[in-house]
Amino acid sequence: MADQSDDAKIQFGDQEIPAYEAWSKLEIATQALEVLSRFNREKESLSTELTRETEKKVRKRLGEIEVTMPKAPKKTEDLVDAARALLMAHAPEDVIDILQREHNVECDINGLIHLAGPDAYLQSLANEADTLRNNAISYDQIAELWNDARRPVPGKPFWDKYSVRDLLENTGA
Repeated sequence: MADQSDDAKIQFGDQEIPAYEAWSKLEIATQALEVLSRFNREKESLSTELTRETEKKVRKRLGEIEVTMPKAPKKTEDLVDAARALLMAHAPEDVIDILQREHNVECDINGLIHLAGPDAYLQSLANEADTLRNNAISYDQIAELWNDARRPVPGKPFWDKYSVRDLLENTGA
């Protein structure tokens, strides 16, 4: 597997820090933003110009966080097909190991998504989530597992119960 020097980096001020170190900071900031946003929507009579401005500024700042990605593997039709087929039967982390072992391809989770495509990645997660739900694992627990595994979620910095539920609904799993 790729070493840590290939991990995605996040720009904080003048520093680039590994994404896995910034994960909890982003999670807390996003959760706080969701609470503030809900407050501004649901308690409109109690919200103030300050709370509404703070929501806008925090949302803007979170949107300004830059992520740099390691070099993605070169796509060939055979490799794309292999990655997609593997994702239908294995967890993304296992697919990365198999690609390295059997195809001599070095990549991380983002490289795998680039290689197989986001639809194959999300379908793989939906299949896994469906299996976990059938074994009485909650949406929150699935989100926690995926966040611990540092699996990217489209449009958000981390998984939550709503993004897991939406994934299952949108993929028909």
